[in-house]
Amino acid sequence: MSEQLPTVGRIVHYYQDDSAAKINGTRMHPAIITRVWGPSCVNLMVFFDGAAPGPVTSVCRNECPPDTLNTSSHWDWPSRA
Repeated sequence: MSEQLPTVGRIVHYYQDDSAAKINGTRMHPAIITRVWGPSCVNLMVFFDGAAPGPVTSVCRNECPPDTLNTSSHWDWPSRA
């Protein structure tokens, strides 16, 4: 199976920077891609739990290996159910 490419309207997970205040105890929030800048850089509309949605621009995809923790803000595909 080929690598997924981001497209407008797709749902992804947005991870806040570790230094940002966590909302309801989590740094992961659902988001919709609103613009694609490249295969790993997008603009998002992030849906924060208990707060108004907000735009986040020029967010890069998590490129860290799965066994490492990326503490900077990034997006990634949700895991398949």
